[in-house]
Amino acid sequence: LSVFDSYVFFENLQLDLVDEKISKEILKEIKSRLKFL
Repeated sequence: LSVFDSYVFFENLQLDLVDEKISKEILKEIKSRLKFL
């Protein structure tokens, strides 16, 4: 998966509250890496 595909994948997941917190952290990490590139 490309970084963008991964981002879209995490954005589109239907998650419960705990998983959503985790995915938000992952999304933040992906965004910071995208800015780095």
